[in-house]
Amino acid sequence: MRLASLLLALSAVAPLSLSAPAQTAVYLDFTATNPDNWIYGGTAGFYHDPWHLFSAEAGVDARVSYLGNGQSPDTPRVSGVTAGPRLAFHPHVLPITPYAEVLAGGGHVRIGNANTGRFEYQIVGGIDLKIISRLDWRFFDYAYTGYPGLNVGYRRYYAYPDVNSSFSPKMLSTGLVLRLP
Repeated sequence: MRLASLLLALSAVAPLSLSAPAQTAVYLDFTATNPDNWIYGGTAGFYHDPWHLFSAEAGVDARVSYLGNGQSPDTPRVSGVTAGPRLAFHPHVLPITPYAEVLAGGGHVRIGNANTGRFEYQIVGGIDLKIISRLDWRFFDYAYTGYPGLNVGYRRYYAYPDVNSSFSPKMLSTGLVLRLP
C-alpha cells in the first residue's frame, strides 16, 4: 500500500518536473519619457527564460535604449545598456504575460553641453499580449530608471532646471516581441 501511494504521488508530480523548452525572444519598442517635456526614441533587446515552474518563467533580459527627439540642443538625450534577471508569469487561460525585471548597466545623459556617463539601474514591469503563435504585442512596459550620483550642472532657466541626482526618467514603451523557436 505504501509503495502504491508513493507511485501515485510521483506520477502526480512528474509532469511538474518535466523541463519546458527555454523561451528566447527579441523585441523592439517605441519608448517615451516625460521628465518635464516629452522625449522619445526606441528600446531594443532580447530575453531568455530557461527556467520554468508551473506558470512562472525566470531568466535574463538585456536591452539597449536611446531617447532624444532633438527638439532643441537643450532637450535631454538618454541612452543606456542594461541587463538583469527577469520573472514572467504565463497564465495558460489568458493570452497575456506579465513580467518584472531588475536591470543594471551603463547609461549616458546629455543635456545641452553637459555630458555624463553613469551607472544606470531600471526597475521594469509590463504586460505582453499574444497576437499569434510567435508574435506578441508589448502592450505596456514601464521602466523606472535611476542614475545614482548624476549631476549635469544644468542651468535653471530651461525646461529641465537643476537636473541632479533626482533625475529619474520614467520610461513608457510599447512594441512587438518575436518569440524564437
